[in-house]
Amino acid sequence: MKVNYNWLSEWVDIDLEPHDLADTLDHLGIEVEDIKTTGDDAIFTLEITPNRPDLLNVQGIAREIAAKTDKK
Repeated sequence: MKVNYNWLSEWVDIDLEPHDLADTLDHLGIEVEDIKTTGDDAIFTLEITPNRPDLLNVQGIAREIAAKTDKK
């Protein structure tokens, strides 16, 4: 699944650089396979496991980031 940094930041306040966010996602059990930077944005390629269907959209990923970072 591909999701971009700017789109995630529309759903949750992110004060992390893209590579730091990738580390946070890894700690949450969301495998980051690749990060590509394009201008002022970054595109994450994520591997979502079958037991986490709640993460199959940007809102679910943003919810996990918010819970981990205590952001809204």
